[in-house]
Amino acid sequence: MQDPRINSKEPLENKESRWIGLYKLEYSDPKGNKRFWEIAERKTRGSSELDGLVDREETPEKAALRELEEETGYHGKIVSSYYTMYSNVGMTNTNNKLIFVEVDLDDEINKNPQQKLEEDEFITIVIVPIKNLFSTLQEYEKKGYGIDSNLGSFALGLHMSASLLQ
Repeated sequence: MQDPRINSKEPLENKESRWIGLYKLEYSDPKGNKRFWEIAERKTRGSSELDGLVDREETPEKAALRELEEETGYHGKIVSSYYTMYSNVGMTNTNNKLIFVEVDLDDEINKNPQQKLEEDEFITIVIVPIKNLFSTLQEYEKKGYGIDSNLGSFALGLHMSASLLQ
């Protein structure tokens, strides 16, 4: 299999887009002045206000477990569920709910995980001890990989808290 690459880039009209739309937003500032802004919005968002990975009849927690199984083949249990976070306020309505899941790698159900990927998904599973997460992400960045901002922020938080608590 070849390394993925971008073959071309061109403008896309909103009517041609499947996942994201670009909109002109009109709002009033705290002084009552009318202002305008451009924003990208997900077209797949349902009524839950969470991005398209949460099916209509599903809680975010159930979606997290379903996605874990589909993308990794592992089965887990919810440890905790926190607030909804917006990753780029002012540019998009994309958000995430922080849900921690525990996977017991010694459990028989997780001995031979089988991914259930869609045709256009290519996911490589990398198991990293949490104490090595920050340094592992640094190594991946040096190799040219992009680091997901949520995972990177989590790893940095762990690293900083360990440094500050010494």
